[in-house]
Amino acid sequence: MKKLTTLLLVLSFIIFAPFGGLTLKAQTESGESVDEKPLLTIGCLSDLHNQQELISCAIDSIRVRGTVLNTMAKMKADEDLDIIIMGGDYTSDCTIDKAHWERIRDLMRQATRGGFKDTRTLRPVLYATGNHDYEVANLNGLPKPYNSAEYYPVMEEDVYPLSDDDKFYETCDNGTLGKTSVLAAFHYVVDGFDFVVLNCGKYQWADAWDYQYSQESVNWAIMKLQEIYADNPDKTVFFLLHIPFGDSKGISAYSKGIECKDPRSTGWQLKQELAKHPNLIMLYGHDHHTDYAYSRYRTSQRITRYDNAGNIISTTDSTHVDGPLENLRSDSVARVTFKSMQSGKYLNYSTENNLSTQDAPTEVMISAASNNANAFILQFADRYLFCGSSATFSGGESAVPIYVYRYVRSTSTRVYGRRVQNFSDFVPGEKFIFVAQATKDNLYYALCSDGTGSGNSSRLNGVKVLSPITSPNVYFDLSPGETAVWELAADSGQIAGIVPITNGIVCLRNQEDGRYLSYDSRSTCMSDKPMLCELSMNGTVATVKLDGLPLGLGRSGSVTRVDGGTVKFFEVEYASADTITANLCSALKIGGKYIVVVNNSTNSYAMGNELVNKGTAYQMLRSVRITPEGDKLTMARNDKVIWNIEKAPEGEPSFISAFMGSMRYALNTIDTQVNTSNSRIVQALVIYVYKDRIVFQMKNYGESGTFSGINVTKNLASYTVYRNVDNSTVGIETPSVIKTSKAAGIYDLQGRRVMKPKRGLYIVDGKKTFVN
Repeated sequence: MKKLTTLLLVLSFIIFAPFGGLTLKAQTESGESVDEKPLLTIGCLSDLHNQQELISCAIDSIRVRGTVLNTMAKMKADEDLDIIIMGGDYTSDCTIDKAHWERIRDLMRQATRGGFKDTRTLRPVLYATGNHDYEVANLNGLPKPYNSAEYYPVMEEDVYPLSDDDKFYETCDNGTLGKTSVLAAFHYVVDGFDFVVLNCGKYQWADAWDYQYSQESVNWAIMKLQEIYADNPDKTVFFLLHIPFGDSKGISAYSKGIECKDPRSTGWQLKQELAKHPNLIMLYGHDHHTDYAYSRYRTSQRITRYDNAGNIISTTDSTHVDGPLENLRSDSVARVTFKSMQSGKYLNYSTENNLSTQDAPTEVMISAASNNANAFILQFADRYLFCGSSATFSGGESAVPIYVYRYVRSTSTRVYGRRVQNFSDFVPGEKFIFVAQATKDNLYYALCSDGTGSGNSSRLNGVKVLSPITSPNVYFDLSPGETAVWELAADSGQIAGIVPITNGIVCLRNQEDGRYLSYDSRSTCMSDKPMLCELSMNGTVATVKLDGLPLGLGRSGSVTRVDGGTVKFFEVEYASADTITANLCSALKIGGKYIVVVNNSTNSYAMGNELVNKGTAYQMLRSVRITPEGDKLTMARNDKVIWNIEKAPEGEPSFISAFMGSMRYALNTIDTQVNTSNSRIVQALVIYVYKDRIVFQMKNYGESGTFSGINVTKNLASYTVYRNVDNSTVGIETPSVIKTSKAAGIYDLQGRRVMKPKRGLYIVDGKKTFVN
């Protein structure tokens, strides 16, 4: 066999059809072009939600959601699947009898088997249980007369029967009917690749909204992973579950996932085990509501990298690569976020605050002005950027032309820009100036980040433009000039799911001495090395935990670790040689400067960096008494109490998690309500496994284009993870079919003799052999 030159693969991706399977061209050393077939192709579906009249009708009228049938037809036409994995929530939102449920299960089985090529005799489909799957047996609770998540009989027939060692059952309380046993976890080997599945179990049997996995099922999954990896720690293993970790990239809210930061939680324990295995791929469903759920431009929007401590890796490198973008923006609309170059806060509109700057990003929709070739329209939800009778900016009811200029330079008193006329000029990281004509005097003003008023009367100031609006250049007098300059923080499609930092792992570094907030055997202290702080904010009240115990008020206003402790963060807005002004905030940002405040019933204190009672049981950090006025704080300049928020240091890269897509997106701008009709946005993940990389491709099987200003591209950029792929079939040298006469010489991977082998991996004559 001719050796493939792997490096050339990156330069020669070819997609043969808009939704087609990923076919790659490689070159041999002699320059010949050859097709490269994946070792394994996986089709992923999740959250089918066959519900209400789809399944509660007459039994002969039961039908599978149309998006599922369409997706299976597309996959059959465009892919050559080796396996389909199902992410859970197959039924929901009603109560049906067992005969109705068995009918929809049979129809789903027919539909998924129809996703394979006709030439396939083996059509393995794995089913994970979702949090809603139990409810159709009794939507209102317990008892449940049958188990409406019993998919093992289907897998037993379509894949192969599992040994007792490869499946785990747990017992559920079933009210007046006593106890019920449900399949909580299991393990299959398909085409030499291990698939470990953790089902929603006893907690979701009782309550579909209880997002946790049992200690027993997590222990079993951990044990199974350790067993799989014992012989080969570099093996590529797929780990499937329905509910993801709460810190997953793009998740609509931390509470939509499982708790994974508290060391006492099973989610934390599970993540710590997964973090030991850098070649593990975790796949999940569940979170398919809000505009954060669906992918807009990139598959990587909902792929999360973790390090070997279970912390998120936010950086990229040459081993994790986004494919090329198609139609990043249409020629008529883009959705972006802008932040002030001067304050770092985002341009924001809300009914409570009108136009202002805030900590959290707010999407701004930019469209071309229909009656002015040189201008654009800037829209916030149902309001438009507008310059009014006082020459200040607010949210207006009618669209007005906004002239956009790319920031060029500024002197001590003057700012210069050059007009933007094309959407291609809106590039993340570029800086812009926005100019509008004021109703006050029909003159033109540039939008500034400082403002007047409060609440619904808040406005942002404008500065008069000195150049004629017909000129391609703009200039005006302003000091500091950055007040009128806005950075395009990101295209919202690139970072859909971006949220302010209200939960996560951060480090607090002191402004004065550069050391980090830390703790030792006594309590709080300072350290030269970064210490991971677990942040959780509920409005303006924050919990900051160091090794599980939160910061709080100690003796005489000092700061220590204490059960139930909370703090507040005031973001430094301005710091002169003499004075600090800061504002109470409900979200943090990396690189921001903050004052950390603790309170008792009468006083407030700012945490400093000096130890008191060092080495004693009362060791704490000294604080400074302050007097906030509502949400504002003004105090004498003191760098001891200023803390910089830094990103937690990243460890060695480990496992990744990927969202599988959904057959029923809902509660978003595009698909507003939950219903039985087909969603407009339908997405499913396809995974291509090669010898040296794994390619993730989220496929759009529904509509694409621009919806209410939201761009969803037809062909999303793929995401490639470069790694050597190793699986259970490595080293197989014997035939794949073993005659029963050889059964006496067949052993399982634990060295136990198997007299009646089923389909799977065994040891035959001292060699690994896959038996069909």
